[in-house]
Parts: sequence; C-alpha cells; structure tokens
Amino acid sequence: MGTNAYTDIDSLIDENIDLLRCGLQLIDALPGELYREGHDRATDGGVGRHFRHIIEFYERLADPDVTTVDYGSRRRDSRVESDAVYAATSVTRIIGTLEALRGATPDSELTVVTEILDAEGRAIRTRSSTGRELAVLASHTIHHYAIIALLLRGSGVKPPEHFGIAPSTLRYAASRPS
Repeated sequence: MGTNAYTDIDSLIDENIDLLRCGLQLIDALPGELYREGHDRATDGGVGRHFRHIIEFYERLADPDVTTVDYGSRRRDSRVESDAVYAATSVTRIIGTLEALRGATPDSELTVVTEILDAEGRAIRTRSSTGRELAVLASHTIHHYAIIALLLRGSGVKPPEHFGIAPSTLRYAASRPS
C-alpha cells in the first residue's frame, strides 16, 4: 500500500464532496417542476426521488458516532424529493458532516445492516469500514446520477457533460486514441 491512511480517507471524502457539489449545482439549475416531477407516485422515480435516495444514504453514514449503518431505515422524506431548496440545504449539511470526518481512520469498523434477508427473514449484517462505505457511497451516487441524466435527457434537458459517468470510465476514455 505505502500510502498514508489519513490521505486515503481524505481522498474518499473529497470524491464524495465533489460528487455532492456536482449534484448541488444541478439541483440549483433545474426548474422546480422538473426536480419534483413524479415525487407523488410511489413507484415512479423522478429526479427529486433519486436525489432523496442519495441524500438519505449519506445521512445514514454521516453521523460521526455511527457504528451501525442501516441504509434501509432511511426517513424517505418526501420534502427532499419535492422541494429542491430543501434538498440543496440537505446536501450542504452532508458536505459539512463529511468535512468533519477528515482525519478519521478509514478502517474504523462499522456494521452494515443489508436489505438482504436470511432464511428466517432477518436482515443480514456484515462488517465494513468508514472508508469502504465512503467508496460505496461514491459509486452509488454515480449510479443514481446516471439515472438522473437519463431522466433529464428524456425530458429534453441536457445534463452536465460528465454527470453520471464514473471517473474510471472518464480516465479510460481519455487513455484511448481518438
């Protein structure tokens, strides 16, 4: 490995904050009606619904005293998916919380309660770490940003150029001859 653990956690935090800031810029640029479209239907996921999902995953991890992360016990706050200003405030708060994690040990042990059930119907628990969960959240956010980009295109709105594209995909594309 040869790298400083504090640099690793800070790099993971930076990646997540950069992603959240990209989302914040998009939220600020979207018309309110496009942001909230579909929020009132339980099975349709509009732009706001995907941002709510992303925000609530971060909220589950962002508590500095958390030792058990249960992504399934999210609030599912309809205000986050229907009110872009409220969502933007939530993202800004999460960025501040992530900033406070700087210097933490990336291998701080966490228990993650999965949404997968065992044979008796209990949620399976697994061990993880702060660093691993930050990496998972970055990937999860990019995945939902890709869906948001598709929704925007379907509504005739062009998303920001690299929105929803994994950094590894961008690096690979840059390494290929034109």
